[in-house]
Order: sequence, then C-alpha cells, then structure tokens
Amino acid sequence: MATLPNVSHIQIDFDATKSERAFYRDVIFDVRARLSRTVGLSITALASWCTYDDWLSDLPIDEAVPMLFRMAGDGKQIARRLDAGDDFISQPCRHSYGVSTDEPRSGLSTARRLYVFNPDPWTENSVRTILESKR
Repeated sequence: MATLPNVSHIQIDFDATKSERAFYRDVIFDVRARLSRTVGLSITALASWCTYDDWLSDLPIDEAVPMLFRMAGDGKQIARRLDAGDDFISQPCRHSYGVSTDEPRSGLSTARRLYVFNPDPWTENSVRTILESKR
C-alpha cells in the first residue's frame, strides 16, 4: 500500500491481547522497516494502553490513536479522567482521538487530529453531521 501514489501514512488496526503483544510489536517493527522514511506509521490503540498500560512509547510509530468508544471494563474510569482534563501517559497517544458516530464525546482537545469511525455505512448525511458537530 505504501508504494501507491499519494500514500503518506499507513495505519494498523489490531487489538492485541497481552499474549499477542510480542507478535504485534514484531509486526510494527517489520512494517516500519519496510516503509520509506516519508511514510508515517499510525496504529489504533485501546484507551487503556494509553492510560496506564504504556507499552507503546518505544514503538517506531508516529502516533497511536486512542479508541474512545466501545471501551470495556475501565471505560467509565478513563472517560472520567479525560473529562477531568487528564491526558494519556503514553506520548504516542497525545496526538489524536478515535471516536464513533454512535458514541459522541465532548470536551476533547480541538488541537488533536480526530479519526471518526462509523458502525454503519457512510452516507452524505452522516458525513455532514460529523462536520457540523466539529464547528
């Protein structure tokens, strides 16, 4: 994919369990090694990885996008911390947010990149709704 015209970033989306982290780390290092230095590497990340389970900071990535939707178990605690103004401890998680159209979140920093996921097919109306909510 990275050799296609106009590709400037690659994003990997993989929810690794603790037992899969060594494998996932190897994949990330391998992908980074194969990419041109001009192509950015991003991963999606469980919010818990960014909050108090920081195993991401030494990965060769440009950003880790904290997924702020469908957060299991500790999701309410993480949401409360964000609402209180706390930030993620993992540095790669401090550049962007991942949100979903069916789980709106307020109070997020407008200085960060926003990735919007939609559990339904994208339509002109769903795109307009997202764009209007960010004004």
